[in-house]
Amino acid sequence: MVMDICINYYYCHYSFIWVCNCYKFKIENKFKIEEK
Repeated sequence: MVMDICINYYYCHYSFIWVCNCYKFKIENKFKIEEK
């Protein structure tokens, strides 16, 4: 279930854990991570 949302924001796609981490971080700084 959580993976689904994380995949949506797999900008920092490195590992299943990274994806989830980036997903949460992107939501807060969706404009800062957008560049990466």
